[in-house]
Amino acid sequence: MGPRHRLLIAKHSAAGLPAIMKKLDSQTVEVVGYCDAPPLIKHENSDVGFDVCLIDLRMLRRVHRKHAAEIARIRRSGNMVLLVHSKHLAKARAFSQSIDGLVIADHLLSLINDSLLLARHAHSLLPIGVLTALASQAAMITELEALSESERTVLKHLAKAHTNQAIAALMDISENAVKGMVRIVLAKLNVMNRTEAAIFAARLNLPAQNDSEGAGAIYVVGS
Repeated sequence: MGPRHRLLIAKHSAAGLPAIMKKLDSQTVEVVGYCDAPPLIKHENSDVGFDVCLIDLRMLRRVHRKHAAEIARIRRSGNMVLLVHSKHLAKARAFSQSIDGLVIADHLLSLINDSLLLARHAHSLLPIGVLTALASQAAMITELEALSESERTVLKHLAKAHTNQAIAALMDISENAVKGMVRIVLAKLNVMNRTEAAIFAARLNLPAQNDSEGAGAIYVVGS
């Protein structure tokens, strides 16, 4: 058996800490510290005192904002593993270049030891290159579900580059009503203009759907 990983747990609060400690394998992991506020490194020695930092999203944000150099220092001698809830994957996307792996707290906490091992060998539980695509797609589906049936229909027409006048004729509503729904669709999808909305729809394959299949159907294609 190889040496145990020296693990620093960096969380903004102790909530959930007992569950993490219970899942850790004491034969492969030695918890050397717990930190609830940056900085994570409190000395100037070359040895940071741990070789894996398990950090939650809120703490990672704080470290990025005020102690960004710490991340590079930790990763020179060890690994940064993000503990994240699956619903926050989209937010985690912004930090994908700063971590070596991740643990999905709500679904895969039972695999925490495997996740740490994979990160130590430069493999994430979900490879970092995949994280961005998954998070982006998950966020897109969530945003799509926020649209009403009529708003989804408008989005399909935007994907086909239909004008407001054409959409109004096809939906048998006024052009002013179409303008209002277009504004709502852009706001709900968090896109800037009709072109971005069309790209959004194309990535989810909405233009290819047959209207008879119903507005509730969601077809997801690979990015």
